[in-house]
Amino acid sequence: MYKTILATIVGTSLAEKSSDCKEHSNSMHCGDCVRQGWNYCFNGEDGEEEDRHNHFESTCCKNDTCEQATDDKYTCSAQYTDDIYALSMCP
Repeated sequence: MYKTILATIVGTSLAEKSSDCKEHSNSMHCGDCVRQGWNYCFNGEDGEEEDRHNHFESTCCKNDTCEQATDDKYTCSAQYTDDIYALSMCP
């Protein structure tokens, strides 16, 4: 019973989070963004790692038409055809 309630709460939270973000979100984390089928972009090159000394500006776009997706300074998850592989770019 508790698992069902928790799953319902978590599912509702994710649905609310997703519906709150119309076209893009600067607060949605990389994994959430990619798993929901959105396009995660950060100002860096694929393979660079984010840590406390190296912070990337990033955004989560609903599709590949956002400003960052067309900027050569950004790397975006939409470049990967495999969603699982796209998650590998997440810090």
